[in-house]
Amino acid sequence: MRVTPFGYLCWCLIFIPFALLGLSALLDGLGHRSLEGIGMGLLFVGIGGAGFWFVHQSILRDFWLRKNGRLVSGVVTNLTAELSGDSTRYELNFVFVDDTGSHHQGVMSLFQREFEKWAEGDPIQVYYDPQCPGNCIADVSK
Repeated sequence: MRVTPFGYLCWCLIFIPFALLGLSALLDGLGHRSLEGIGMGLLFVGIGGAGFWFVHQSILRDFWLRKNGRLVSGVVTNLTAELSGDSTRYELNFVFVDDTGSHHQGVMSLFQREFEKWAEGDPIQVYYDPQCPGNCIADVSK
């Protein structure tokens, strides 16, 4: 999942209050010895905490790969726009060769404005983890 800094802020503004609400319900449930309160508190803390962790790890992974990963040139192999309900999911598939000569595939979710800039066969810059080349991201800014 690719998250912009603004998106990260928005997700934090959703998940952190959710976790705090759960913590409040949990403490209230413990204080009143209410299983319902404890259960709801644990549910909200779990959902809020897991959501925040997922978004936070996604951002850290992207930053780590851009700072410490190897940069190679890849090729766009496929572009897909998949309609799901009221929204469309845009994806860019790419291939690259790592330092050992092995071929790898990757996929990036895009915004529509980014999707429209790419075509199959275009060269693309790819950052990958040399210890685990499947852990990769493409630089989709053009």
